Amino acid sequence: MSYFCYIVRCADGSLYTGITTDIQRRLKEHNSKSIRGAKYTRFRLPVKLVHSEQFPDRSSAMKREYEIKHLPREEKEQLIISEDQKEAVERHRRCQYQIGLQSLRTDTKPLPENYQNLKLQLSPQS
Repeated sequence: MSYFCYIVRCADGSLYTGITTDIQRRLKEHNSKSIRGAKYTRFRLPVKLVHSEQFPDRSSAMKREYEIKHLPREEKEQLIISEDQKEAVERHRRCQYQIGLQSLRTDTKPLPENYQNLKLQLSPQS
């Protein structure tokens, strides 16, 4: 069974780190006011998943959780930023792939009107 170490950003901007075997279930628990969610996040709703790492066992996940909890906030934010960059690159890759597929299509439907806006959003910021 795989374990995940995760970071969520609370509504007040604070970060909470934990471990779980099921990230989606755990997010639902955090975002509900049930006793299954962490006491810390219960009063800082909603929370949003901003980083996760997968591990083969609970021990490894707990070690990483301990490391992350002892990082300065700036280093935690760097973990999150690198995750956001990975997502942006993946979105850009998917967009380029779809554009390539569109050029192979036999029908000649035009690109969506907001294509340029989408392209600009995926471009790296200077």
